[in-house]
Amino acid sequence: MNFGKVQLPTKWEDITLEQFQELMRIYNEEDRDILDIVSLFSKKDKKELRQMPAEFVETMIVHLQFMNTTLEVEPKSSIEINGETYKINYTEKLKFGEFVDVEGLIKDDKYNYAALLGMLCRKDKEIYDDDFIADKLDDRIKMFEELSIDKAL
Repeated sequence: MNFGKVQLPTKWEDITLEQFQELMRIYNEEDRDILDIVSLFSKKDKKELRQMPAEFVETMIVHLQFMNTTLEVEPKSSIEINGETYKINYTEKLKFGEFVDVEGLIKDDKYNYAALLGMLCRKDKEIYDDDFIADKLDDRIKMFEELSIDKAL
């Protein structure tokens, strides 16, 4: 049988922030199993995985063993992406609008790290206002979702 090409991450750096967010959601489900994780990274649904030979699925699981290691990163308040520097401004407290939006986001989806970074991590002199939300926020969130998890952290 031909199961097609299956590409799996083999190290933390191969995982995007978007995948990591979904992984955190899976880890916090009560009825999760290993196939949920294999499905996430293989892009094969659980039904399809259950129809594959055990040896094939076990091989995929072996490739994901790196997840048993801790990802060691030094936290920073800024990040450079495509030549642009984005940073969290520690010199000012959150504006009320930022606070309300961030608090609402966390209540709605505490694992949406990309949206949280999109709201809080901005270029110099960028202001979080209605124009930013309407014109830049969606693209900013997408940019953070595509970052590798080691860079996003």
